Amino acid sequence: ILHGRETIKVKGLGTVKTIRFAAKLLEGEVFKGEEDMMIWVTDDENRLPVYFEAPLLVGKATGRMTSYEGLKHPFTSLIK
Repeated sequence: ILHGRETIKVKGLGTVKTIRFAAKLLEGEVFKGEEDMMIWVTDDENRLPVYFEAPLLVGKATGRMTSYEGLKHPFTSLIK
């Protein structure tokens, strides 16, 4: 589910123009299944996943991209 465009600060990477969307999680031993995992990907031709948040039964899991190399297209979403 698309949630629109957003500019976010990613620790260790910088400020990035992104597209935010949600992915459904299956209910089980780790996930509740009630909430969606949120994923932010770069708003350029690379579509790199730069950040995610996933709700767990207790707390939440997060992850972020800290470096990149060998991209097919220029990283135009990174704001200096």
